[in-house]
Amino acid sequence: MTPETGSSGAAMTFDLHVGEERWCWSESLRELLGVAPDEPATTSRLFANVAHDDLAATWSAFREATRREGTFSFTFDLRDARHRLCRVVMAGHSIARDGTVEELSGFLVDITETLRANEQHAVEASSVHRAAIEQAKGALMLSFGISDEAAFEILRAESNRHNLKLAVVAQRITARLSDPVFAREDPVRSLLDILKTLPLPERPSALSPEEPAPGTSV
Repeated sequence: MTPETGSSGAAMTFDLHVGEERWCWSESLRELLGVAPDEPATTSRLFANVAHDDLAATWSAFREATRREGTFSFTFDLRDARHRLCRVVMAGHSIARDGTVEELSGFLVDITETLRANEQHAVEASSVHRAAIEQAKGALMLSFGISDEAAFEILRAESNRHNLKLAVVAQRITARLSDPVFAREDPVRSLLDILKTLPLPERPSALSPEEPAPGTSV
């Protein structure tokens, strides 16, 4: 099965409270699956998009993640909202209390373009930048058990999401890996917390400085 052109490549985050089967999906994940903001996020809705050939293996890997504490990562094909076949990586961390997994936290990354192009992506020429990118990729690969391509896609997605240069994202990740503030027993938890600290771009005001708000006088 040959993946078609995928979606934007944005990292799509999720949280699942296992006992209640209550999901929280990011806007980009909802867009990928074609689920409106007012529609409930459910396990069945997610798996309705998984390609038939990958359904059994993906379900098995997902169920294992809900039963065993620790990191998880698996790759599968799914149909996006426009019925295009995308290759995605689902990775994250299962959190248990008293031996029972209560929460899953992680993300999906669309790696379709990387796999189809099968080429090295251009990165900043600076050797310092290259070193930071390779180190950040290595941390992601080791922690989540993902490929070089998937790790690069995560960095690129975070770069796009936060409107930062890829090298800047990599440098911030590598710098914070040695920061005691982000010291965790589980390196996956540390990386997830680091990614959450990256600044989001400012949203432009709905009104321009020259336009008064409705009902006000100039």
